[in-house]
Amino acid sequence: TYQGQGVVPLPASYTVKMASAEGELRCYNKGCGKFFKEEENHDGACCFHPGTAVFHDALKGWSCCKRRTTDFTDFLHIPGCTTAPHSNVKPPEPEKKEDEPVPDVVAAPEPAAPLPAPLKRKDETCRPSDEEPRHKLKVIVGGAFRAELAKLPAMTLVKDAPKSDGAASAKADTAIELGVKCKHHACDKTYSGAESLSELCRYHPGEAIFHEGLKFWTCCVRKTSDFDQFLKQEGCRTGDHDWPRPRDENTVEEVECRYDFHEMGNTVVVSIFSKVPIPDHSTVEANATLLHADVLFNAGKSRFTLTVPLFDLIKPDQSSVTFLGTKVEVKLTKAEPGAWRMLHLPRPKAEEPAKKLEDDSSDEED
Repeated sequence: TYQGQGVVPLPASYTVKMASAEGELRCYNKGCGKFFKEEENHDGACCFHPGTAVFHDALKGWSCCKRRTTDFTDFLHIPGCTTAPHSNVKPPEPEKKEDEPVPDVVAAPEPAAPLPAPLKRKDETCRPSDEEPRHKLKVIVGGAFRAELAKLPAMTLVKDAPKSDGAASAKADTAIELGVKCKHHACDKTYSGAESLSELCRYHPGEAIFHEGLKFWTCCVRKTSDFDQFLKQEGCRTGDHDWPRPRDENTVEEVECRYDFHEMGNTVVVSIFSKVPIPDHSTVEANATLLHADVLFNAGKSRFTLTVPLFDLIKPDQSSVTFLGTKVEVKLTKAEPGAWRMLHLPRPKAEEPAKKLEDDSSDEED
């Protein structure tokens, strides 16, 4: 029975007999179902369940005992928990509810409440300027990372590499090693001599973004889910190659770092993956529309600079930056609720024709 209503059907294998012999009666106690003779009936003849059948969350059992099972056949074979004489009295059938008469005229349903209108971004003319003063974000250093920083030796840092004159630059050109690859994104050219200095480089000036299974460059936003196709995307800009040159130990090397973002309610979290960042020599600033990060890491040998016009407005005074052992985590508080489709503000369509003309001119030069 279900919650005590009706009789639970019994399988053929459950009872000892399926047909009564002459003079035998059928016991209708729950969980019994055996045949018996009235003269052989006594107080301990029947072992049954006085409770009701319970079916809940795929578990089956009786309300009078604690055993539960997920198999219906096992449920029918759960031994009774109470003994008493057999009973030939059928349990009362559950009352059937009478069908309610259907009215001739069906009342019209009440109109559903209108759905809230989707959030719309404000007109771009209302967006503050990116040139407004930037404010340093609140700095937090992870507890475990703080102990790691204390073990690092004191550093004397040179923030900017000294500018070299033409003669020094020519000397540096002769010091480029043969076979080194251009450092520009999507360029696979290698340095083969002085003629490589005049070659045209086709590359991506933006950053690689890997977000929610999609991969693309911020400069041209051709999205794909296939990593090999992403690597084969031809550069969208042309210019001079950026050949690796011998590094001066007294200067800090400008490098590229991978970064990504995700949303947590009313917060956008930007993760810059840089090992052992130095909080005292790094700067993370923002205004309502722009994020700027200058991160020194790798024991002061490398620097990554990031400037991002943000997709929507933020509250800099409620935002913060956390320095951890393997990354810098920037938490930006949204000025208004709503999902961000990307971290960067989409480039205005007016720039697209200029880009196309630039690409066409580069093709003619090739």
